Amino acid sequence: MAGMGHDIVDCVAFSEQVQQPGTRFEQLFSSRERLQCRMRGGSKDDYARHLAVRWAGKEAFLKAWSHALSPELIMPYTIEDFPWASVEIVSDSLRRPSVYITGDVQEKLYASLRNRGLVSAEQSVRCHISASHDGSMASAVVLLEIMSAAAMSTAVHHT
Repeated sequence: MAGMGHDIVDCVAFSEQVQQPGTRFEQLFSSRERLQCRMRGGSKDDYARHLAVRWAGKEAFLKAWSHALSPELIMPYTIEDFPWASVEIVSDSLRRPSVYITGDVQEKLYASLRNRGLVSAEQSVRCHISASHDGSMASAVVLLEIMSAAAMSTAVHHT
């Protein structure tokens, strides 16, 4: 394991933030994430609850990445300039969540882990996620695992 992160979100406060007039908060989610949340959520509160668990996943990913780099190294992004929609938390047909990292975030993740000596050109980073919501709380845990190319090709379910 290279890094671990956890985050918890108050769904009620999150829902209020999402529903504020003029908010651009939804733009922090990819179109796939928003579509899945709309399909799973029967009401505005359910939609926000599903977004909240994905937000917890995004925050947990960022914390896992930061943990992997340790306190001595600087993250390539700050909270203010992090491209949140480039880290997708989406579920498969069995509702198992996965983390998909795209574009600049993926490049910077690998570059920062290479600079730290944690990953080589022959290795990949696998993101494991567990996410849930119950009542007014949503939570997610993300683990970053460094895997060899051979291990990645034999993985049953890689996220």
